[in-house]
Amino acid sequence: MSDCKSEQGVNIKFLVKLKKSATETFQLLTEAYGEECMSRARVFEWHNDFRKAEKASKFQAMLIVFFDIQGIVMAEWVPSGQTVNQHYYIEILTKLRERVRRKRPELWTNGWILHQDNAPAHNALSVE
Repeated sequence: MSDCKSEQGVNIKFLVKLKKSATETFQLLTEAYGEECMSRARVFEWHNDFRKAEKASKFQAMLIVFFDIQGIVMAEWVPSGQTVNQHYYIEILTKLRERVRRKRPELWTNGWILHQDNAPAHNALSVE
């Protein structure tokens, strides 16, 4: 039954994307699965959850965070529509240098190492 339940969950999500109401969704699932169909209450619950998740997922934001063992050193929200390219990343690194100098003066005087992933903006020659 759990496989059937998972399958029905996928179908509910699909029907939410097609803008079907909870009632229409339940009717279609009943037609397709017969006696193995989830209860009406469960279908309505899942339908509502998927609908809420779809609305919530329309917000997209990017946050760049730099931290060490003591906590967050700097967090920077990337403006909507901004591409994180080498030029933007250099601006962020410049702000980070100043923030390390102010927030972690012991690192500033003793030296520090920045570990970053292999994103294209991080590997540009102008950044290295």
